[in-house]
Amino acid sequence: EQQLSYFSLHQTALKPACVVRPSTSIQIGQIFGLSDTCELTFAVRGGGHMAWGGASSVNAPGFTIDLGNFRDIEYDPETELVTFGAGLRWGDVYDYLSTYNRTTRGGRAMDVGVGGFLLGVHSYKIIVASGDALLVSENSYADLFWVLKMGGSNFGIVIEFTMTTRPNFDVWGGIQLYKIEALSAVTDAQVKLAVNLGKDVKDYIGMAFLGNMVWVHRIRIDNLPEEIASPEYLMSDSIRVRPIHDVYKEVTGDPLAQPAYHEWHTLSLTPDSTFAMQLFDKAKEMFGSKEGWSLGLQPLPGHLFKDNDDPVLSMLCIDPHLLLFMSSNPDVPLRKLVDWTEKQTPHVKPFIYLNYASGDQNVYRGTDLKRFWKVKHKYDSLNFFGQHWAGGFKLPSLLHRDESEL
Repeated sequence: EQQLSYFSLHQTALKPACVVRPSTSIQIGQIFGLSDTCELTFAVRGGGHMAWGGASSVNAPGFTIDLGNFRDIEYDPETELVTFGAGLRWGDVYDYLSTYNRTTRGGRAMDVGVGGFLLGVHSYKIIVASGDALLVSENSYADLFWVLKMGGSNFGIVIEFTMTTRPNFDVWGGIQLYKIEALSAVTDAQVKLAVNLGKDVKDYIGMAFLGNMVWVHRIRIDNLPEEIASPEYLMSDSIRVRPIHDVYKEVTGDPLAQPAYHEWHTLSLTPDSTFAMQLFDKAKEMFGSKEGWSLGLQPLPGHLFKDNDDPVLSMLCIDPHLLLFMSSNPDVPLRKLVDWTEKQTPHVKPFIYLNYASGDQNVYRGTDLKRFWKVKHKYDSLNFFGQHWAGGFKLPSLLHRDESEL
């Protein structure tokens, strides 16, 4: 039953020797000791939503650590902070906070595990290689707090998050479906938004090219979003005033978010309508009549985070980005399109978004690797997680690397 609940069927196909479900930090420390003594590898599962096989599952003789028992949640009205366990999904957190008319910055798909998609973290509770439980924040273990923004499977298992909250409010939001003839207009609107987000952060457009139609996810804070393409091409429109969590629920029910044999890749691009259309045309040329693939674009307002000492945001602080998301079934040669796109160097940025990346993409490209490894050696000097934790994203070696990647 546990294996069948993964988002990606690539993960479901793996067969661990067993699944262990700890309920305390002490039990996780004991599991670490057992793994070391018996020389066993393990995978760690939160929500089970990563797309590539082996990300959070493993074959025997390895075993899976399932964090599903860490489900406590508590809101503190005085500090306006919420603390919750790593076994929850975003729908659980949003539903709980709605009783206090509060919300927080998490994933937009309700069934995504909390550990893989969150912003505004105040502190983490993490079990490090020694088996000790550390409460990590900007003021306590600050070096570890910094690296956990892109921690991967290198520093420990986070079992609890404390996050800031804000008042809940209604937005204009929903999903629009356009005929393919609207693709150019929607792409222009997406690029314009990415460039101008520094002036107007009240609007959001996410788009996906689905072969014969254009899927658009829209949120606007203060008023009805403007039309982005001719109404004659609009096939359906669910935009209305409602709580933002209701918009998220609609995204969760979309076919793009359903379990399948997913192949995901991602890149970040310079906002350029002409190149985006070239990319869509190249995909149609490569894939022909094959079905089951999509390309998506989302705005990344990196220029809002200038001089930010953050492993992610510091890579985005020069100028606006467009986040490119590629998804397909295994029958589509998606890697060919990734390779072609990466060769278009004037249009491709270093940042690789971890949550959309495939297992063979270097998500640490462009980061301060020396700083990551310094923290790694401090808290896992024997590289326990490198030897025993299968899956997740690992820090690349500092040896034999091009200076441009360091």
